[in-house]
Amino acid sequence: MQAKDVNNTFYVLKFFAILAVVMAHSVYTLIPNDTVVKVFNSFGRCGVIIFFIISGYYFRKEKYENVWQLLKAKLKTIVIPWIIWGLAIYCTRFTSTGLYFNLKEIILWLLGFGTYLYFLTIYILLLCIFQLLPNKSVIQVILILCTLINVYLVAGNVGPYSILKSTNVQSELIYLSTYLNIFNWIGFFALGLLMRKKNIFESINSWDFKYKNITKKIITIFIILLLIVMILVEKGNTYWTNYSIWIEMGFFVILFKVSKLLKNVKYIQEIGKITMPIYLIHFLIEGFIFNKVLPESIIMGLIRPLISVLIIYWLLQLGLFISKKMHLQKLYTTVLGLKW
Repeated sequence: MQAKDVNNTFYVLKFFAILAVVMAHSVYTLIPNDTVVKVFNSFGRCGVIIFFIISGYYFRKEKYENVWQLLKAKLKTIVIPWIIWGLAIYCTRFTSTGLYFNLKEIILWLLGFGTYLYFLTIYILLLCIFQLLPNKSVIQVILILCTLINVYLVAGNVGPYSILKSTNVQSELIYLSTYLNIFNWIGFFALGLLMRKKNIFESINSWDFKYKNITKKIITIFIILLLIVMILVEKGNTYWTNYSIWIEMGFFVILFKVSKLLKNVKYIQEIGKITMPIYLIHFLIEGFIFNKVLPESIIMGLIRPLISVLIIYWLLQLGLFISKKMHLQKLYTTVLGLKW
């Protein structure tokens, strides 16, 4: 694959990833089929994994002289929007539940203790860690193995994670062991970095043997069937089960192949280019759409994530148009972390 094809494929893949994230945060109480709900929940978990892999793929250590320069660059594109929208959602929680403002609660909220913002905390930490680490394949392989092992340890409440069995364990400690545990995610970022370094996509396309196409189709069918079996037999709905990491990677492979087929669809590409602001504000918009505007139904439950992503994209486009007319485009893009 040429660099342009890889970029376009990843834009489409990011569209599927943000769709999965929104799906993970949706409610499916009206869908009567437990198997469908199970598939939706499994698909919803792959979004974060895909974002970390793609982030690793595009990471450039040489782009920044040091960690401080990296953090300075991310202040405008990530940290400022993160704080603004994190506080906005915290305030809606305050008004809807009657909870009082508490500085400690706000900080924990922004860092991702019990909130979807854990992704940004982990993402910034990963950028800093890989800026400091030598760019060596052996280190990346070790980190991939660390994540694989760590996920199984968390899943089985083994070793340092045996505390998760306790009913009296503090919620902060649970989040530090799971969502905010860097070792549960670092391997995916390392995988993306390794994939770029080894030119994995070019290598696969360079395969040249008699039954190449049929072999690829057989492998794809096998992965799909294996994915279905693992989803059906999996117990639990978290990132940390015996099958979770393989389910997530199975979705990555299948969605990558689908993204290759759709890589020239401009509309999907454009949505994939602005997944950060969609991620930041989807809780506000999606909740309003389905609690105040659209009626609840089985059909709406099935297509709810797609409707949410499309409406948020249109609203962002409308906001951009208005900000240009009012000469506020710079402020608008900063608040939302846009790169238009």
